[in-house]
Amino acid sequence: MILYEREKLYYLKYFLSIFLLVIFTNTLVFHRDMNKDKDLRVSIIQPNIKPTYKYNTKNLNEIKKVIYNMSKHSKDSDLIIYPETVIPELYDDKEDTYEKILSQEKKILISGIFRKDTNTNKIFNSMLVIGKNTSIYDKRKLVPFGEFTPFPKLFLPIASMLNIPMSNLSEGEAIVAK
Repeated sequence: MILYEREKLYYLKYFLSIFLLVIFTNTLVFHRDMNKDKDLRVSIIQPNIKPTYKYNTKNLNEIKKVIYNMSKHSKDSDLIIYPETVIPELYDDKEDTYEKILSQEKKILISGIFRKDTNTNKIFNSMLVIGKNTSIYDKRKLVPFGEFTPFPKLFLPIASMLNIPMSNLSEGEAIVAK
């Protein structure tokens, strides 16, 4: 019985030694190239704008001013994140709103946008990423009665009476890179 306990203890020590050696080696090999001086500074901007105010086209310039002013506080950030459809208008490739916010600095901006495909005239709820390159991802899973109208022949007449903006969006297929 004593011999069995000694053998068990021997194997436990042997196993722990190998385990610690593997952990230590992994730490040295895989983490030695990490640059510990490089931090990523992130700003998440969430304006407090009521939907009834947001989707009134008369307020668009005022909303852009609010977004721009809030973004001024993120001048030291490497990454700026906006919520879904922060600016309630169709994104245009020539649109300077987001570029104005980035202001020629080496930053990355992520924002939700409404985007219209000029070939198909479909409107998408998309994610825009601006950095060295611009990428767009069209949302694939839309919310019924908020982003699309199920059974359009039945519900579109009712939805049009309710006047819900951007409630007939198209489902995305893939990443659209520019």
